[in-house]
Amino acid sequence: MKIGFYALIIIPMLFAFGASKKPVSSKYLPKNFVEIPAGKVYMHLKDVNFLNQKVDDASREALKKKQELAAGLDSCDRFYITENEITNGEYKLFLGWLQQNGNTAEYLRNLPDTTVWKDELVSFAPFVDYYLQHPAYADYPLVGITLEQAKAYCSWFNQTYQSKKGRKVSFYIPTKKEWIRAARGESTNIYPWGGPYTRNSKGNYLANFKYVDASQIQNDESKNDYQITTIDDTSGGGFITTTAKSYYPNMYGAYNMSGNVAELISDDTVAMGGSWNDVGYDIRVESTQSAVKPTSTIGFRVAARIIE
Repeated sequence: MKIGFYALIIIPMLFAFGASKKPVSSKYLPKNFVEIPAGKVYMHLKDVNFLNQKVDDASREALKKKQELAAGLDSCDRFYITENEITNGEYKLFLGWLQQNGNTAEYLRNLPDTTVWKDELVSFAPFVDYYLQHPAYADYPLVGITLEQAKAYCSWFNQTYQSKKGRKVSFYIPTKKEWIRAARGESTNIYPWGGPYTRNSKGNYLANFKYVDASQIQNDESKNDYQITTIDDTSGGGFITTTAKSYYPNMYGAYNMSGNVAELISDDTVAMGGSWNDVGYDIRVESTQSAVKPTSTIGFRVAARIIE
């Protein structure tokens, strides 16, 4: 599909509806960081629905132990994470700082690869020029980034941010375990909003992705896994990314943990959560895609810890 300049500056209104408790922030951090409390982390999705069965108490306890084993039970200390994926506007503050301080080599090294739009999706070639630079996309998630560049952004944050309360703060790219904890909390939910469906009770989509109807996602009991039965190429879906605070936040106040852009983690060469160009099955919390090179579907967010 060919697109013109005017189509590039249309900001989609793709908000879903729901309810969430008030996010917890910290006086030691910027306001866009939300608290992820310490707790358990369930690392796997397969074989975690045993407790839905109607059984006696003894059998239920055995099933609980089986569920914990299957889920890869782990724990995570308290940390904080940005409520949104890092945006073009936020990242350009970093680039501007490098320029202003004469760090030309580092500036060039940390420029996002805008050609990802041309290389991967020829019909989206105009975004090579407009997506990063046009003011209409300042609040859209940064893409075309590597893990090294994301870490450089965190290093800049560590260098320039001074807590008003004097506490030392460490900014970094979250680990896989932390990212999963931030996405779905202490649960084994398939998606950050809970439940197996990509729409709410009003029929509104809950994330930005390539729409596949929920009826096409079926539980294959023989394999203990979910499968897409058919894919309808006429179903529409994500045009591109949408603003980083679109739809409704999860229980902690974090937006777009599934869909929009997949997100880099620090301890693996993958990005988590799926993107605007993935079908609903591939925006599950534990969905991964290769992050060995920049793409138009991968961005990142920043985690933080307050050092007591």
